[in-house]
Amino acid sequence: LRRVSLLASREPPVGSEEQPVANTNAQTEATPRLFIFGWDCADWDVIEEAWRQERLPWLSSIAQRGQQGTALSTVPPVTALAWTSFLTGKSPGMHGIFGFRAVDSDYQMTPVPGGARKVPTLLQGLDELGYRTCQVTVPWTYPPDRLKNGVIVPGWDAPDESLDSCHPSWVGRELAEIVDRIPRESPVQSDSSDYFARQAENIELREKISSFLIDRLDPQVFIVVYPESDQAVHHMWRRPGIPQALIDTYERIDASMGRLIESHVREGDTVMVVSDHGAQLQQTHVHVGQLLQSGGWLHLADTGPAKAR
Repeated sequence: LRRVSLLASREPPVGSEEQPVANTNAQTEATPRLFIFGWDCADWDVIEEAWRQERLPWLSSIAQRGQQGTALSTVPPVTALAWTSFLTGKSPGMHGIFGFRAVDSDYQMTPVPGGARKVPTLLQGLDELGYRTCQVTVPWTYPPDRLKNGVIVPGWDAPDESLDSCHPSWVGRELAEIVDRIPRESPVQSDSSDYFARQAENIELREKISSFLIDRLDPQVFIVVYPESDQAVHHMWRRPGIPQALIDTYERIDASMGRLIESHVREGDTVMVVSDHGAQLQQTHVHVGQLLQSGGWLHLADTGPAKAR
């Protein structure tokens, strides 16, 4: 299994309808804050190759000033499961998210959103203690939890890129003054120049949303997840060797993260960079249904909707 990346630094690296109300018993202005930057599908092989090329300076600075390591991802190491485990501290067997889709009694595929999880998130626990939290495009956070002191801009399990899905609703109204959409959809895999232009636009929007909400809320815990590193793997990694364009994508994320750190992280705050799983070149696919059918273990009905028996 590919493993999830963990980087942490205690110091900043060089280089409801109601407004959230903080519980002053839970924290003060001097309380150190936690900033978590998620790089979806980030892989150590790509990161280390970029470092050999003297790129990703912010990530390198965090690693040098703090700690780095690996932690086992979920089984299987898939976005929906892994980010839900990150948010809850539970395994898929406990939180109930096993994939992007599920098969209903009529053998129809139905999407599984974050709201299908069976246990509360760690952020909900912090919310009950009065801590201000902010989650920006964290996967599998739709529909958003009704936090009293927190803000959620759902990730790409939301049905579209509208601002209506944000919680509380004032977030969507205020964001509408600076952005026209939430960057959730992957750029169309067409011409590379168009793809990269859209990718850069999405990263800029994510950064703008993050910066606005940090200033607006001053959260004790802030989380943003960049899905571009995952999207780029599917678009670019089709031959042996690490694509230079994939490293370029990592560098765009690194620069965006760096600007947020430079603008908002104070002395004493903690910065973490995490990933849900890694990535490698994938050259084969196993279609389990076809495999079972070819071995005589799966039979399809002769008439009506296709059903296994």
